[in-house]
Amino acid sequence: MHYTIRIFLNVILIFFLLFSLVIAYSEYSPSVNKKISIAVKKELDNTLGVETNIGTITFKWIGLSPRVHIQNVSMEDNNKNTVLVIPSSELHINLYQTLEQQAISVDKIIINNTELNLKYKNDEVFFNKRSLSEQVNKNTKRPVSKLILNNTKIKLTDVTNTKSFTFQA
Repeated sequence: MHYTIRIFLNVILIFFLLFSLVIAYSEYSPSVNKKISIAVKKELDNTLGVETNIGTITFKWIGLSPRVHIQNVSMEDNNKNTVLVIPSSELHINLYQTLEQQAISVDKIIINNTELNLKYKNDEVFFNKRSLSEQVNKNTKRPVSKLILNNTKIKLTDVTNTKSFTFQA
């Protein structure tokens, strides 16, 4: 019995040591930040149909929740017109779903201090000529991330009569 408790405590200590090494590596390694930057840029480019430029990315752990802080994101359309500028944003990664699906699962996206221009037509909202309506593929079982807008000015334009409504989120 005495040896079983000793072995169990040693396994727990080894687990915590390895987990601490993973946290330290992910927070302080430039290669992790570069890989995350490339993945975020690729996902935004493909999803929204824009050319994305990302300033800086930092990776921090809050308990068992990894957070990606992104600074100075700018998006341009095909005509090189600036579509969106995001000075500060944060991605909350769901560690459990990421390990389960073996792909990064973003739980929450927080966008701070930006101006968002959206178009509205026939019960659909568009950003850069792409529909933002929920189009979830049932086969992937990938949950839709929560989007939180802090101190954001939103301009909603009705395409049919060109009336615009502006509000603060």
